[in-house]
Amino acid sequence: MKKKIIKDISQYFSVEIESIKPCSSLEYDIYLYFKQSFHVILLKQTGDEITADQINTYIKKGMRHIWIHQTQKEIYVEQCILHKKTIKRKKMTQEGALMSGIISATTLPDEKKKVIISETAKEVLTNINLASEIKTQDKIDEVLQTIVYDVIDEITDVNEKNVYELFKLSETFPHLVHSSQVTTYTMLFAMAFKNVDPTILNNIALASLLHDIGISLMTTYLARKPFSEMTYDENEEYQKHVLNSIDTILKSGIEVKKEVQDIILHHHECFNGTGYPNKLKGFQISEASQLISIADTLTSLKSGQWDGKKRTLNESLLYLEEQEDKNFPVLFNPEIFQKIIKWIKKDKPKSTMESISKIIEDQATALKNVS
Repeated sequence: MKKKIIKDISQYFSVEIESIKPCSSLEYDIYLYFKQSFHVILLKQTGDEITADQINTYIKKGMRHIWIHQTQKEIYVEQCILHKKTIKRKKMTQEGALMSGIISATTLPDEKKKVIISETAKEVLTNINLASEIKTQDKIDEVLQTIVYDVIDEITDVNEKNVYELFKLSETFPHLVHSSQVTTYTMLFAMAFKNVDPTILNNIALASLLHDIGISLMTTYLARKPFSEMTYDENEEYQKHVLNSIDTILKSGIEVKKEVQDIILHHHECFNGTGYPNKLKGFQISEASQLISIADTLTSLKSGQWDGKKRTLNESLLYLEEQEDKNFPVLFNPEIFQKIIKWIKKDKPKSTMESISKIIEDQATALKNVS
C-alpha cells in the first residue's frame, strides 16, 4: 500500500544523514525534500532496511540531510543517541578536541585537568571580544558554538540524551537559538572556572538549554518585546516564564534532575535580592545559575532583546559596566562577573584562535614533565 505523503515541510525536521543508524528494519520514515520544487519524497519507510553502504553511497552522491516527520522525532532521537555511542564524530575545532580530550582523559589527575581546561577556556574567551561589527560577532559566536558542541558531543552519553538532542537540533528549531547561544557562553564560563566533571557540565548545559522553555507559553508579542519597553504588567507576566519552565519540564515527562531544575529556577535571581521568583540573594544563588544569568544577559544585549538595540559583545560589556556606575542593581556576584570581564577583555588578545592549541599543548607538556 502506497504511503500518503504530507507535503507541508513545516511538519518535518532536517537531520544529517550520518546520524542514521544502519539497521535491518527502520523504526521511522525517511524523506527527501527538494527546495526548488517544494517536493517531499519518501526515501525509506518504517520496516525498510538501511545499510552502512547505502548511507555512504548517499553521502558520496552529495546527500547530506534527510527529513523526518515531527510525529516520529522521539523515535529518531532515541535511535540517534544510541547510534552516536557506536561512532566517533570527528571534532570540528582544535580547541574543542583539546578540551574534550582532557575532560575524558582517564590518566590525568583532576587538578591538572582543571588547570588545562581553565586556561583553554580563558584563551577562547580572550578572543571572542574582537568584533567591531554585528556580522563579525555572529561569525565568532558560530565558532564558539562549534567548540562547545565538540565538548558536549564528547561528554554526553545515553543518560544525558536530552543535552545532545537539544543542542544538536538547535539550528532546526528557531526558538532554541537563544538557548544554544546562552549554553555556549555558559559552558565556556563554567570551564574557565575549572568545572571539568562531565556530570556537572552536563547539568549546566541542560539547564542552559531549558532555562527559557517557559517562554513558549506566552504570546509571541510579549516574548519578542524588548525588556526596556515592557509595561509593569507585561514585566510581571514575563517573569512567570521561570516557573512555567519548571512546570513545562515536569509535565513533559523529560527526565531532568532536581539540581538542574534548581539552576533553571534561580537564573533570574539577583545578587542583591531584587531578582525573581524567590528574591534569593548573595550566595543563596548557585554559581551555575549566576553563569547562566550572565550569559543570558549578554546574549539578550547582543540580540537586541534587552532594549531593541543589537550590539557586539564588547558593546554589551561596556553597557553593563556603565550601568554599574549608575547604581544599577547588582545583578551578579561581583567577583564572578569581574573575573569574566577580565578574561574577555584581557590586554593584547590573540589575533586568531589558532594560537590556542599551541599554548595548551605547551601547558600540557609542562604539566606532564612535572608529574
